[in-house]
Amino acid sequence: PDERTAETIFRGSSTAQTLKVTQEKNEILELPYEEIGFWQIGGIFPLEIKRNIEYSVEIEPEAREWMKLVEPKELSSDLIYINIEENFSGLPRIGSVYVKGKDSSLADTLKIYQYPIELSLSRKTLEIEMSTASRTVIVTYQYQRTKPVLSARQN
Repeated sequence: PDERTAETIFRGSSTAQTLKVTQEKNEILELPYEEIGFWQIGGIFPLEIKRNIEYSVEIEPEAREWMKLVEPKELSSDLIYINIEENFSGLPRIGSVYVKGKDSSLADTLKIYQYPIELSLSRKTLEIEMSTASRTVIVTYQYQRTKPVLSARQN
């Protein structure tokens, strides 16, 4: 229902008056985060939607190559899954997920950042001889992160 209505009748010895109270529906469509960050490897991110209206989910066109909804969501579902593919480009990526109310002006956006990892090997080649001696290769890495990994919505 879009609204609720109740009536209260006040009676005196010779009079009666009615008070009618109407409460309008308070629509809610909200994501728990404003932005999240993923490492290069990507993964599947569950996203809970706080809502009391029907909604649709859309990934911005520029990010559809590397961000996808895992499966079509049910209209009654409050949990969707976003698959973030591994980033081999070496460059950070930014994309948005839009949640829009159907028959409503409510909408919310989640910005997703994906950070690359830069690897460096201590050796470029490793020769293994017939002996059983061990060899060591040191791998160092660093990542570029300009945004928080998870940024909760401030209420």
